Amino acid sequence: MQKYLIGDIIIHNEDNSLRRMVIGIFDIFYDETGVSDEIYYQTIILDKDNIERDIPPCPIKERSIDTYYRKESK
Repeated sequence: MQKYLIGDIIIHNEDNSLRRMVIGIFDIFYDETGVSDEIYYQTIILDKDNIERDIPPCPIKERSIDTYYRKESK
């Protein structure tokens, strides 16, 4: 069961200006080890006004989000 939902905004623990929004969720993903059974989240980087920066989406492991980010409270 995923911890994050599409539309959730996550903020980097050490740099509050680094904000990402979850735009997709993958329960099967090919990573550096082959087929991963860990949940991956497709994210985009947001600016301070919640506007998407001109950077391609990036997949992030749930474990990495748990370690380096916190969910923005609504």
